[in-house]
Amino acid sequence: MDTADQVMELQVFQSQGPGPHKLLLEYLKNRHYAAFKSLATKSLKKNPPSIDMDHVYPYPLDKTLLDIACSNGLDDFVELILNLGANPNKENVVHQRSPLHFAAEAGHAGVLKILLSNPAIKPNLEVARQTALHIAVNKRNVECVEVLLEYNASPNIANSKGLTPTHLAAASRQEAVIDLIFSKSKCPPDIDSFKDFRRRTTRQILEQELPHISLPPVIDRKMDVTDLKYFLDCNDEESYLQHAENVELTHEEMIDLLKIAVRQNLPGVVKSLAKNEIVGDRGILAEAAENAVVRGHYKVLKELFDAGAERSGNLLIKGCQELGSHAVRGSDRMACLRLILAKPVNVRDVDEKGNTALHYAARAESSEIISELLKSGSYIGHQNDLGIPPIANISPESMSRYLDDCLQTTKEHTDDYEDYEIEFNYQCLAPHGFIRNQDSEHLLEKGHVNYKRICMEMQPFLYIANSNSHRHLLKHPILSSFLYLKWQRISPILYANFIFYVIFYLIFNAYILSMTFSSGDPENETESTSYNGNDTESDISIAKWQQNGTLWTFTAIALMILIFRELLQLVSSPWNYFFSSENWLELLLVCLGVALLGGPEPRTGAIAILLSAWELVILIGQHPRMSTAIEMFKTVTLNFMHFLFLYAFLILAFAFAFYTLFKDQSDFLDPGHSLFKTIIMLTGEFDASDIPFIAHPVLSRLVFVLFVFLIAIVLFNLLNGLAVSDTAEILGKAELVGLISRVKLVSYAEGIVVGSPVLKNRWCCHYGEFVQRMRINPLRFMSKKILFFPDFLPEAKIRVKPLRGNTVIPHGKTVYRNTCSKLELDRHIIEQAKEIILSRGRISDYEKIINAFNQKFERLEAMLQSINLAVKENSCNTNETD
Repeated sequence: MDTADQVMELQVFQSQGPGPHKLLLEYLKNRHYAAFKSLATKSLKKNPPSIDMDHVYPYPLDKTLLDIACSNGLDDFVELILNLGANPNKENVVHQRSPLHFAAEAGHAGVLKILLSNPAIKPNLEVARQTALHIAVNKRNVECVEVLLEYNASPNIANSKGLTPTHLAAASRQEAVIDLIFSKSKCPPDIDSFKDFRRRTTRQILEQELPHISLPPVIDRKMDVTDLKYFLDCNDEESYLQHAENVELTHEEMIDLLKIAVRQNLPGVVKSLAKNEIVGDRGILAEAAENAVVRGHYKVLKELFDAGAERSGNLLIKGCQELGSHAVRGSDRMACLRLILAKPVNVRDVDEKGNTALHYAARAESSEIISELLKSGSYIGHQNDLGIPPIANISPESMSRYLDDCLQTTKEHTDDYEDYEIEFNYQCLAPHGFIRNQDSEHLLEKGHVNYKRICMEMQPFLYIANSNSHRHLLKHPILSSFLYLKWQRISPILYANFIFYVIFYLIFNAYILSMTFSSGDPENETESTSYNGNDTESDISIAKWQQNGTLWTFTAIALMILIFRELLQLVSSPWNYFFSSENWLELLLVCLGVALLGGPEPRTGAIAILLSAWELVILIGQHPRMSTAIEMFKTVTLNFMHFLFLYAFLILAFAFAFYTLFKDQSDFLDPGHSLFKTIIMLTGEFDASDIPFIAHPVLSRLVFVLFVFLIAIVLFNLLNGLAVSDTAEILGKAELVGLISRVKLVSYAEGIVVGSPVLKNRWCCHYGEFVQRMRINPLRFMSKKILFFPDFLPEAKIRVKPLRGNTVIPHGKTVYRNTCSKLELDRHIIEQAKEIILSRGRISDYEKIINAFNQKFERLEAMLQSINLAVKENSCNTNETD
């Protein structure tokens, strides 16, 4: 071992530099035998050992040290690694090989001898249903075949295609290999029991391809596990069941047979194997069930369930993952999923990527499975690790059909108002903190806050509101009623906030106007006070201070309350707070208010008046009846700005042209004045008589006419048309616009109450309990007021009595009379729900047309059949006459 190797080894033991596994790999690649041996020996002597000789190196190798040494023919390393305790029978799952297979594949006969000399080696080890002898025969390596046969390798083991090494050699006319098998195999070769896909035995192939070779006599050997595997590979279920009772099987052999039976879709074999107590282990059955689901073998899956296999959420996810893949003959993944969902199963289980079964079913666009998952309690708003909810891939039509099914009536619509109820099912809107226990949903224990229950309930609504293809679903009674109830529960808070701000607005503006009025004109104040002397001036100052002091005090108090409100929101949810433009407006307003308390300043006061008024407009727009009007104002404003930005350069060009032509005129003294005058002229205030056209009579008039035509007429009318179009569009979608506005408002309020850390609270349900407890949220006490699950809606359902004032009764919750009367749904929502329920029994015009066509086609088919029979009878009679 050279000096460099000694230094690297010293760094390893001092916990510096590369780890021991990485260093061993480097020594192996560079053939540093002494360094490899020294490091491995010292590492294994540690307590506990610092290395694992069976360690699998990650991609792109995906091999152990023994695998690498066998593949590269490193005899001395192979012997050393085996002596250090490496497992010679370790299966490489990625490459579907063992060390013996790697050596045979690479053609290293010396390595094979070393491996086969190890007392723990299994010369007939099957990996991916083939032995090392199969590989050596396929590689036509006579030397490796000879070594394997010398160490008890059997030529009578069939691979997954039912072919033995002898059969492979005969089919490829390897005469030398055939001679070796017949002469050196310690196990008498069986050339009569196994057949290929052409139903030919090895003897038949040898007689046809190599007729000059003398063949051994037919042997009468005892049936073993190899024959059973052969029957399974050939899908010969009957032969297997006939001979299986006469074969003694080990635990490992029974598990292997079960895996093959599942893969080959043999339910009878699975049933017979699953009866055994050894195979009936839940872990083995779970693995077999997973393989059956992936392959779509529903009959096999049914037998496994009957044997005791568990219907797990992971099994459901595996089945949904395969929905979009190609289905082979005899597989039915839909039937497998129906079997899983036939009994209660956790449909909200997630995989390592954060996906639920509904995510995969939605991607596969399987409307039937989507509907079944939703009926079983899947949540449409659970975001995976990429922040994508299942609703993103569910078609609006499928979602609408499911939402229709969420509306049920407990009684027929009669005049008995005590009985008639409409049930609203919100199960698909309940976050993952809402737990299913056996056959019913239940709450987490009360008395302490569990981090799973404090989750955003408006996430699916936000996605639906932002999706052009899904947003119309907000008008569905299920979603609109949920929003309406949310609004009812938070409206007292919003009204209180609105009343406070109106008071603040009045006091704040009164203070600004009072200070502006009191400041007055300094020259007039000087003239009026110069005649009265110092006493009069002092009295006036005291009067002004008394007049403004009261307003200053009230303004300061109101401003402090506003600051306290903003601090509460900021501490509760920093992320939601800083990503709200309204909050930035309020922060600017607070800064201006503090500045104005220090002293009046006209420019600051003017900006503060405008900002406070705009904030008041925003708060007014939070009311459902006013949201459409405010939304129209916002939309038209933004569209105007976007539209004008495209023509800003044209307006600037006219402004600079006017400055160039009329720079001696007072309105066009410099580019700034010229631009201001041009913008004023845009509205129609031309004052053409005041514009001097004398200096450039022709050109100036031509430019002015172009401005009037292009800007004042064409552009201005385009803006008017745009405003009319936007207004008409918003009015046409007034209900939807109001619902979208309500979604954003309720989502913001919920986000503030639930709270978020500095990072976005997208994965709030995945945070640990410790992180949740450490977060400071002074508004958390309001969560029971705003959140529905699990306190307000323990069963995610409500009952509404339409004939008793649309009274709302939550399922599973005791509601007292004095509170029940206060909770009711909007009449319009109830009418929509009734219409959907009544429409189920109706047949649409389209369905009537289809039914009529089907009846006509059936009559035509009957007529054609009768005509065909008549023609046949006529031809028969004609033949008899002839």
